[in-house]
Amino acid sequence: MGLKAFGQCFSLETIRLPKNLKTIYRWAFKDCINLYTIYIPKSVETIEYQVFMNCINLTMNCEIDKKPDGWHRDWNKNTKAVNWGK
Repeated sequence: MGLKAFGQCFSLETIRLPKNLKTIYRWAFKDCINLYTIYIPKSVETIEYQVFMNCINLTMNCEIDKKPDGWHRDWNKNTKAVNWGK
C-alpha cells in the first residue's frame, strides 16, 4: 500500500485490505476522517509510522494476535482502538 495511497479520501468508511498485502507505507490513510473500520490481514509484515494520522474515528481489526516486530513503534501513535485476533 503506497505512500498516501488513500490520503484524504473522505468517502472511505470501511476497508478490508488484501490478504497478500505485505507493507503499508506512511500516510497511507492520512486524514481519512470518515474511516471507521479497517481490517488488517496477518500477511502485513511492515507498517510504517503515521499510517493512520488524523483518522479520528478509526477502529482497527488485526488478524494477528499482537504487533509484529516489523511494525513501526509509532504505527498507532494516536492510539486508535485495536482488536487483535479478529
